[in-house]
Amino acid sequence: MESHVDFDLNESLKHYQDDPSAIATPEADSALVDCENDPEALTSAVINSVLNPIVDSVAENPDAIVRSSNFDTLQFLLKSPSLLPPNALSKILDLVVSGLAAEADVVHNDLEADEQESVQHHKQPLEMFAFLLQWTMAAVETKAAEKPASAPAARGKGAKSAKSKTGANKDGSWDSSMQ
Repeated sequence: MESHVDFDLNESLKHYQDDPSAIATPEADSALVDCENDPEALTSAVINSVLNPIVDSVAENPDAIVRSSNFDTLQFLLKSPSLLPPNALSKILDLVVSGLAAEADVVHNDLEADEQESVQHHKQPLEMFAFLLQWTMAAVETKAAEKPASAPAARGKGAKSAKSKTGANKDGSWDSSMQ
């Protein structure tokens, strides 16, 4: 059986505020860890091969976020937003927002069904999604700040058609308008 994260929101936020890049991610996917000292090896293909199974497992059951390997892999990726392609960052943002919404829906349904005892079970996943959302938003802001100064602003009727659904422009810069 896969191990679960021993998550403490207060401690995690303290570590994040001190230095996000120093947060330990011992259960991160080995394919990513192998790229840690060679950023050029961190390609979209490597990231997608690691990220897609996490997206699938969280889409199937939002509680999958409490698996150490899933949580540590997401934290590992968020440590270096400048190395992430915009489509990967968009996928992480979609994963976190969707997972948080799904977990909140489950809690809401439990409350409506007067199943108060099950609500405590959802506290940790909700806190984990909220923590990842905060970190992901900071990564998005970092990525958005990387836009090249020479890129012309899109204007007029055709401006929206130049944007892709993944949150990236043709030049690879982050575009949050689709999010």
